[in-house]
Amino acid sequence: MRRLTAVAATFITASTLVLGGAPAASAAVGTLVFFHSTGTFTNVANPPAGCYELPADSQLVRNLTNSPVELRDEPCGAGGDPYVVDPSEVSPIDPEMLSYQVIW
Repeated sequence: MRRLTAVAATFITASTLVLGGAPAASAAVGTLVFFHSTGTFTNVANPPAGCYELPADSQLVRNLTNSPVELRDEPCGAGGDPYVVDPSEVSPIDPEMLSYQVIW
Protein backbone atom coordinates (compact mmCIF):
# COMPACT_ATOMS: atom_id res chain seq x y z
CA MET A 1 0.00 0.00 0.00
CA ARG A 2 2.86 2.36 0.77
CA ARG A 3 4.34 1.72 -2.66
CA LEU A 4 1.03 2.56 -4.35
CA THR A 5 0.76 5.75 -2.30
CA ALA A 6 4.33 6.72 -3.22
CA VAL A 7 3.68 6.07 -6.94
CA ALA A 8 0.45 8.09 -6.81
CA ALA A 9 2.20 10.97 -5.04
CA THR A 10 5.01 10.96 -7.60
CA PHE A 11 2.52 10.96 -10.47
CA ILE A 12 0.54 13.84 -8.97
CA THR A 13 3.71 15.86 -8.34
CA ALA A 14 5.01 15.26 -11.87
CA SER A 15 1.63 16.12 -13.40
CA THR A 16 1.47 19.33 -11.41
CA LEU A 17 4.94 20.37 -12.57
CA VAL A 18 4.21 19.59 -16.22
CA LEU A 19 0.64 20.87 -16.47
CA GLY A 20 0.67 23.60 -13.84
CA GLY A 21 3.90 25.37 -14.70
CA ALA A 22 4.23 29.07 -15.21
CA PRO A 23 1.45 30.45 -17.42
CA ALA A 24 2.42 31.39 -20.95
CA ALA A 25 2.75 35.06 -21.72
CA SER A 26 -0.45 36.29 -23.26
CA ALA A 27 -0.32 37.81 -26.69
CA ALA A 28 -1.59 41.25 -27.44
CA VAL A 29 -5.22 41.36 -28.49
CA GLY A 30 -6.57 43.83 -31.04
CA THR A 31 -5.21 45.63 -34.08
CA LEU A 32 -2.89 48.42 -35.11
CA VAL A 33 -4.22 50.65 -37.87
CA PHE A 34 -1.82 52.78 -39.91
CA PHE A 35 -3.19 55.81 -41.78
CA HIS A 36 -1.93 57.81 -44.75
CA SER A 37 -2.24 61.60 -44.75
CA THR A 38 -5.43 61.33 -46.80
CA GLY A 39 -7.16 59.54 -43.90
CA THR A 40 -7.26 56.17 -45.62
CA PHE A 41 -5.65 53.28 -43.83
CA THR A 42 -2.50 51.81 -45.32
CA ASN A 43 -2.22 48.67 -43.23
CA VAL A 44 -3.90 46.78 -40.39
CA ALA A 45 -1.77 44.53 -38.19
CA ASN A 46 -3.79 41.98 -36.24
CA PRO A 47 -2.08 41.69 -33.57
CA PRO A 48 1.58 42.05 -34.39
CA ALA A 49 3.95 39.68 -32.66
CA GLY A 50 7.55 40.71 -33.00
CA CYS A 51 9.12 43.68 -34.70
CA TYR A 52 8.11 44.88 -38.15
CA GLU A 53 8.98 47.56 -40.67
CA LEU A 54 6.49 50.42 -40.65
CA PRO A 55 4.16 50.44 -43.67
CA ALA A 56 5.31 52.88 -46.36
CA ASP A 57 3.74 56.36 -46.30
CA SER A 58 2.07 55.86 -42.91
CA GLN A 59 1.65 59.09 -41.01
CA LEU A 60 -0.63 58.06 -38.11
CA VAL A 61 -1.03 54.91 -36.04
CA ARG A 62 -4.04 53.97 -33.94
CA ASN A 63 -3.27 51.42 -31.23
CA LEU A 64 -6.37 49.27 -30.78
CA THR A 65 -4.49 46.54 -28.89
CA ASN A 66 -4.40 45.94 -25.16
CA SER A 67 -0.61 46.56 -25.04
CA PRO A 68 1.68 49.53 -25.61
CA VAL A 69 3.43 49.76 -28.99
CA GLU A 70 6.96 51.02 -29.57
CA LEU A 71 7.80 53.02 -32.68
CA ARG A 72 11.53 52.93 -33.38
CA ASP A 73 13.88 55.07 -35.45
CA GLU A 74 16.15 52.05 -35.92
CA PRO A 75 15.57 48.80 -37.82
CA CYS A 76 14.22 45.85 -35.83
CA GLY A 77 16.70 44.47 -33.36
CA ALA A 78 18.77 47.66 -33.25
CA GLY A 79 18.95 50.11 -30.37
CA GLY A 80 17.54 53.58 -30.40
CA ASP A 81 14.98 55.37 -28.28
CA PRO A 82 11.47 54.04 -28.85
CA TYR A 83 8.38 56.24 -28.85
CA VAL A 84 5.56 54.49 -26.97
CA VAL A 85 1.94 54.59 -28.12
CA ASP A 86 -0.38 53.39 -25.34
CA PRO A 87 -3.54 51.32 -25.94
CA SER A 88 -6.47 53.30 -27.42
CA GLU A 89 -4.21 56.18 -28.49
CA VAL A 90 -3.65 57.73 -31.91
CA SER A 91 -0.19 59.09 -32.64
CA PRO A 92 1.55 60.76 -35.55
CA ILE A 93 4.46 58.81 -37.00
CA ASP A 94 7.69 60.76 -37.31
CA PRO A 95 9.14 60.30 -40.82
CA GLU A 96 12.35 59.00 -39.22
CA MET A 97 10.55 56.04 -37.62
CA LEU A 98 11.41 52.73 -39.30
CA SER A 99 9.86 49.91 -37.26
CA TYR A 100 7.24 49.03 -34.64
CA GLN A 101 6.75 46.40 -31.97
CA VAL A 102 4.06 45.52 -29.44
CA ILE A 103 5.37 45.46 -25.87
CA TRP A 104 4.25 42.22 -24.22
